[in-house]
Amino acid sequence: IQTGGASKVADNDRVFSFTAPAPGTLKVWASNTKSEDPSSRMVAVKVGDGDEQKGVALTSTTQVECEFDIAAGDVKIYGTSGIRIYKIQFNYQETTGTVTPPKEDHVWDFSSTEWQSALGSQASAANNSDQTNWSVTLDDLTFNTVQKSKWNEAGYIQTGGASKVADNDRVFSFSVGVAGTLTVWASNTKSEDPSSRMVAVKVGDGDEQKGVALTSTTQVECEFDIEAGDVKVYGTSGIRIYKIEFHSN
Repeated sequence: IQTGGASKVADNDRVFSFTAPAPGTLKVWASNTKSEDPSSRMVAVKVGDGDEQKGVALTSTTQVECEFDIAAGDVKIYGTSGIRIYKIQFNYQETTGTVTPPKEDHVWDFSSTEWQSALGSQASAANNSDQTNWSVTLDDLTFNTVQKSKWNEAGYIQTGGASKVADNDRVFSFSVGVAGTLTVWASNTKSEDPSSRMVAVKVGDGDEQKGVALTSTTQVECEFDIEAGDVKVYGTSGIRIYKIEFHSN
């Protein structure tokens, strides 16, 4: 590729650009466009707001290999005057190491004073009374319902029927940055239709996971291994959820 004259880096004019993810060695094969004015025709390189580096003078139309040691960042390659560039090569050494993700631990207990207070202030009408269109948020966990649901001072939130995840209806949601173990304490709302009432979990666009069948109003501990992402916890039919915990691996 031949630049028709001197480049104007500030205007991104006659400029080759890429991003270097780490420090490394940049090589540019270039030549003059002819044998005139050889002393002022050079390859130049600039990384971010750093200093400009220049290669050797290009004295003819014979290719010259120009080498530069550059830092990580946004790289600009250009000519101090009209030049021909044949090839650009960048090599860097990837840094390796073990990065320990931060530990994440969450406990959302709906019988706690904090949750009972939040439910009372944010959704008082739904106290032991099925109501539509309400939500509650505390400590990065949100429960949202469009259709009827309720909460109880006995320490649970009861979905009034099957959840609709696509509509964020009768859904508990939160986000985690690492994989870990999700545990949900839940029960049926009664002893009828036990085989179809389960806790379900979905992370992002991943597959749905289901817990064991909830056969009575006795709490059952349902455990799931989940990946990092946006987590949805919900019921396949009307259920009571008493507590949700997440602990990273």
